[in-house]
Amino acid sequence: MIRRAIIRDLVAIRGLPVQLGVAATDRLDSKRFAALLGSPDQAALVYIRGDYAAGFLAMRFFPDHAVPGNFAIISYFAVERPGRDWQEAGALEDHAVDIARGCRSAFLLSKGNTKSPEITRFLLGRGYAQRDNHFIKSIS
Repeated sequence: MIRRAIIRDLVAIRGLPVQLGVAATDRLDSKRFAALLGSPDQAALVYIRGDYAAGFLAMRFFPDHAVPGNFAIISYFAVERPGRDWQEAGALEDHAVDIARGCRSAFLLSKGNTKSPEITRFLLGRGYAQRDNHFIKSIS
């Protein structure tokens, strides 16, 4: 199950390995997490397994006047044991795409960990194009 993150998810989120690697969730403090949850320009999602957050994705939306639509940037993307269960990461990414489209975003950008062949395969398999150390997906 995927739902919007809430403040009590922070403990589990901090413990997630950052294997899809955008930013380190262990550095996410309660003040920054609360600001993320309260921002209308951001979305934070958790993948719930049992009674805890086994995955986390946060993204920010911003206008870009050079292209039709907005950009959505994934700022955090972490899942527990992605090597065994990539469908959880895929489910989070699917949900993020739906939210980004609802916010009139034309592109989804991920600053992925390009040193990991598994992460690169995951993002390319999800429709992203690699540009330097970024992955861009057209969602319009």
